[in-house]
Amino acid sequence: MNKLQQAIISLIFAEPFYGHLISKMRITKTDKIPSAGVFITDKINLTYNEDWFENLELIDAVKVLKHECGHILQDHITRAKQIGATSQELHKRFNIATDATINTHDLVPTVEKIGGVTIKSLNEMLKGMLDKANEKDKTKRTFKPLKEGQLAEYYYNRLNEFAEENADILPEGGGMGETMDDHSTWEQSEGNAEMQKEVAKQAVNDAVKNAGGIGDLPGYIAALVSEMNKSQVNWKQQLRQFYVNTLKSSRIATRKRRNRRYGILQPGHKKKPELNVVVCVDTSGSMSGEPLKQAWGELAAISTTVGVEVTVVEADCQVQGVYSFDPKKTPEFRGMGGTSYGPALQKAKELKADLICYIGDMDAADTPENPNIPVLWVITGGTSNPPAKFGKAIRIEVGQN
Repeated sequence: MNKLQQAIISLIFAEPFYGHLISKMRITKTDKIPSAGVFITDKINLTYNEDWFENLELIDAVKVLKHECGHILQDHITRAKQIGATSQELHKRFNIATDATINTHDLVPTVEKIGGVTIKSLNEMLKGMLDKANEKDKTKRTFKPLKEGQLAEYYYNRLNEFAEENADILPEGGGMGETMDDHSTWEQSEGNAEMQKEVAKQAVNDAVKNAGGIGDLPGYIAALVSEMNKSQVNWKQQLRQFYVNTLKSSRIATRKRRNRRYGILQPGHKKKPELNVVVCVDTSGSMSGEPLKQAWGELAAISTTVGVEVTVVEADCQVQGVYSFDPKKTPEFRGMGGTSYGPALQKAKELKADLICYIGDMDAADTPENPNIPVLWVITGGTSNPPAKFGKAIRIEVGQN
């Protein structure tokens, strides 16, 4: 049993929420980063340098995993893209700020041992820089300590203020400490902020459930989980945006239209006359109810506002029907047999779809092959994830607008 497995088992027994959250992640080894990091695609990904991790003491390996969970709980990956950092120095300061918010409570001893920052160490470092400058230049620079328990943006702004006021004493590169882990992995995240938040929220809520419920969590973690659940993904907006993005990308080169920028030597572009969308609907015995009606109603709006041609493929473990989408009709799907998603995807490929939208609860018995066509998984409730790693996913809950 390697150190990572030992650390996960230790967490499941001692701090079940963290253990279950880590177990929900896709874990891969890499030698491209020096320590460990997380990012979000269709699920949360944890990558780690095995040599580095194996050299940690077990207690510190456990704390590293809790640190990675902290970035997910506090939504640091999406917030990092929203701060508008325009330089490497600013990015580094936000990275320092995010670590400072996480490295509290029982993580402090590990941070002090293996490196990284805490609020205390940041205060000591910044004050030390000013004291050294005052002694050397006989100046009277004053330092206002950073407060405990603030958001990362607070620490980021304070670090920027310090840099502006004391640019002459900053170390080369403008650094103000080092992160405990590797944040370069955040750039591997896929999808927009709302999609990433939904993936994180689902994993966190599953971990809460498996750990016995929110009432069994420490107060500060319960507060973070509650805050995460306040925001909901506007699934209708995401569905429409996915269609619009696919429509924009479905352009074909032509020399019949002059390229406005480069002239006749470069081909221009013209839009395809229509977007061929195939909507695969899971009509197995597990599918029914309001979420399916909600998705169907939104597809009706898309078919008229975007002007696409929509074909419906009904399938359980095999294709049961193929027909043109009629927005004026209400679907009356009947529960049938088992569930396999491969047959409907293959039919969509045969229909030369530009985009595939698969509506279902994702409770499939197979792992379908990638049709090499953009796929949007519309998950109608439940906790299941898409049956394959390709495509994007949105989740519909009953009554969600």
